[in-house]
Amino acid sequence: MSYITAHPELSWQLVTKYVSAGLMYTISKMKLKKKYGITDERANLYQVLEEWAGAVGERKYLGGDLPSRADIEVFGMVRAIQGMDTFDDLQKNTSITRWYHDMQAVVEQHRDFE
Repeated sequence: MSYITAHPELSWQLVTKYVSAGLMYTISKMKLKKKYGITDERANLYQVLEEWAGAVGERKYLGGDLPSRADIEVFGMVRAIQGMDTFDDLQKNTSITRWYHDMQAVVEQHRDFE
């Protein structure tokens, strides 16, 4: 603790990290679920991603032959849960698997950093 107090720039980072996490949790539980009428988060996620898959339709991406900004944004959200049980369930319970794997291949081709 003395190291953190000796370096004030670090203490703000820790405060921001933990206070922000608490605020985001509170906002999501108290405000957003009520605002959008969400009772089951996972079922809502499946529903929204099925709507996405429907919008993509038979095209490779929503943008057609190349991913659009919307494709990239949705891919980023889904990729954030990769490796979690929710991701596995998502692939079993929605029809976005083909689109997701196509997006993954495109993103991997254009990675300039590690």
